[in-house]
Amino acid sequence: KCAGAAAARPGARRPARAAAVLAACAGLVSVPAGHGMGGRGRPSEIRGVWAECEGVNATFSRRAGIEEMFKRLEAAKVNTVFMQVYRGNKAWYRSAVADAEPYRAFFSREKICPLRLAIDMAHARGMQLHAWVNVFRVWGGSDANVIRKLGKRAMTCDRSGRSILDYPRGSLPDGGYWLEPGDPDARGHVLRIVQEILDRYPDIDGIHLDYVRYPFDEKGKTDFGYGRRSVTAFRKATGAEPSGGAGARRARWDEWRRDQVTLFVAGARRLTAARGKTLSVAVVPDERRCREASFQDWRRWLSEGLVDLVVPMDYSERRDLARKRAAEAVSAAGTGSRVAIGLGAYKMLDSPAALAAQIRDCRGLGAAGVVLFSYDNMARRPDIFGYLGKKVF
Repeated sequence: KCAGAAAARPGARRPARAAAVLAACAGLVSVPAGHGMGGRGRPSEIRGVWAECEGVNATFSRRAGIEEMFKRLEAAKVNTVFMQVYRGNKAWYRSAVADAEPYRAFFSREKICPLRLAIDMAHARGMQLHAWVNVFRVWGGSDANVIRKLGKRAMTCDRSGRSILDYPRGSLPDGGYWLEPGDPDARGHVLRIVQEILDRYPDIDGIHLDYVRYPFDEKGKTDFGYGRRSVTAFRKATGAEPSGGAGARRARWDEWRRDQVTLFVAGARRLTAARGKTLSVAVVPDERRCREASFQDWRRWLSEGLVDLVVPMDYSERRDLARKRAAEAVSAAGTGSRVAIGLGAYKMLDSPAALAAQIRDCRGLGAAGVVLFSYDNMARRPDIFGYLGKKVF
């Protein structure tokens, strides 16, 4: 009933009614836009960094790595850290829901939880720490723990009904295996992750969602979201068949898929708002392509108060292109105060002045700040941290 109500009629745009339906389906409380900004308050300018849980630097595999990271980030005058704590059903925090082997390995060596350590070190330096959660994309092989746990039916299928699990490893669309956003078990599993983090780390500043979308095929040869339970629910709600073609039938099916992603975001909003925490989302920078190809309707999320902040991933070493996309994102959001631009620092490690120029452009556009991708890459050129602290931030 909830899924059927959430599927909008083609061309119908009724934000208030849609928000009410999504709220009823997800158990969402009424939250004014900007409410959940975290107990510490959002900084006047976000100077953020994404910190990956896995990578060549292996930052979260040892205490010394985390201590070194905060020393460098303090020198850079970073004030917001998005720490990746859940990826491919592996947890870098004390979890009973996900595979906590990374947490256990760290704890056995260091006698402390990596997320607990990071929160304490961030707050001691006046920084915010947000838990970065990969939502629907599954890393690793087809035998990943989350796939075994939820079963094949929780994985997305293409329009022919072929499960993404049946794709050859070298031909996986959009870089990996994906859960089905229209499957309630898939959504529920990741929402339990969000709830667990909030319950076990009550002083965390927020939740940061990534890959909260459908996969898309760069070549446009296929699309996804045809999981059996999702298709069955769509048929029951609309009396129609999913369509990979064009016209009104396709518009209805696309709106259904957008609503499935929004249902997850609404559920995460309910959890964060109940605790006064920030909810932010990493998004594809091209708002129209994002909405129509991966069904990530982030402008709607902002307008309906479902998220506090979006971070378009504007990765380019070309200043003109990065500025153009940043300007479009700020314009689409309606105000720069709810948009922090994600910049591809990894593309400009040998030219920190180019990165500085892009940061200045974002300031000039009125963005809420910037988030740099990523610490793991930047650690390959450690002098960049001092440069940022002395000449940029």
